[in-house]
Amino acid sequence: MTEKTNKHYPLTEEERVFFDDNGYLILKGVLPDDVVTLALEKVDDLWRKHKQKEPESQSIHLFDFVEEEDFFLNLLDWDKTITKVVNLLSSNIFLFHSHLDVNLPGEQPLPIEKLEWHRDSDIIEMDLNVLKTHMFSVKVSYWLSDVSKPNRGNLLIIPGSHKMERSSLSKADFEKAVPMLVAPGDAVFFDRRVWHARSPNISSVTRKALFYGYSFRWLASRDIFRRHKKTDNPVWNQLLGCYEDPRSRYKPNLKDLPMGIWDVDR
Repeated sequence: MTEKTNKHYPLTEEERVFFDDNGYLILKGVLPDDVVTLALEKVDDLWRKHKQKEPESQSIHLFDFVEEEDFFLNLLDWDKTITKVVNLLSSNIFLFHSHLDVNLPGEQPLPIEKLEWHRDSDIIEMDLNVLKTHMFSVKVSYWLSDVSKPNRGNLLIIPGSHKMERSSLSKADFEKAVPMLVAPGDAVFFDRRVWHARSPNISSVTRKALFYGYSFRWLASRDIFRRHKKTDNPVWNQLLGCYEDPRSRYKPNLKDLPMGIWDVDR
């Protein structure tokens, strides 16, 4: 398998401006072909296990999938994406949520307004009783199947909707929705506040993707995280929530944040 390099790929000014304006960013070809192939093998293994339990199932939305196979840890700090995540949030982050998606073809078309439109972690605004607040988390989705054409279960995003106040969507908002047209090995970053949904997969292609959600270490994890033993990789330890002193999440020092050297804005 192609190994990660020690190179860092910080967010460019052009990328930052686009992300700030639109709430998402597409990066082409961040995973080489052999990594995509190996990822597909691991996903297919999990899909087979799922089908043994639920033979009639047409999809899987598996939370906390990084615990299922050590291979998935390699993408936790993938060289072409992780520095950009640090630049968008800070170095005091961890993997608070992950999910693996498989969606078989043959779904029924739906009007765009009938899709499952949502914002991630919108309980933040509800609990704080505010209409707008901070980004708080970023998701990086790695695409393993070819969704470079519409109607393949594409991620749909309403550009700029991360700037909207907490409210319901209008017909005019739905008309602005953009499908993420991406190929195997591409990645899509998106702000948790951006309105998004999955389009029906009415194609002949099985949709397969991996989603890694990063947030600040002082927020609670959405996933269970069965893995609490330390690894030999200090970055993985941070991202997997392994720490000796829980106070370090609120007042970290340099040894707690091995990614701090990438945090160029702080």
